[in-house]
Amino acid sequence: MLLLAAVTALTLTGCSGLKGSIAITDGKSDADFTAALSSWSSEMTRAFGLGKGDTLQVHIACEDGNVSLAIEGARAGEIYAGNNLSSMFFTVTAQEQDTYTLWLTGNNASGTVAVKSVAAD
Repeated sequence: MLLLAAVTALTLTGCSGLKGSIAITDGKSDADFTAALSSWSSEMTRAFGLGKGDTLQVHIACEDGNVSLAIEGARAGEIYAGNNLSSMFFTVTAQEQDTYTLWLTGNNASGTVAVKSVAAD
């Protein structure tokens, strides 16, 4: 059962070349997740829809290694990119309704990355 959950998490998140470990906990929407990283060196992707004015709340708690994050819309283009991110909280707002892809990359990274979507009023 645990193996099936790990295989499912890796399949859904697009992890490749996994070193270390990553545990994904999904939230209420496709954009919502928490990733617990332990000496993780790889990349994961996640695709989701956002409406115009929707906001992503991103919380990074990097304890060791390096974390990079990028978010790009199919039509909107890049709306966020950051490398060597330390512990921080920030928001990103979608300027148009689109399908967005988030790339999370770790280099021997340990800590957590949490993303939550908040719909526009």
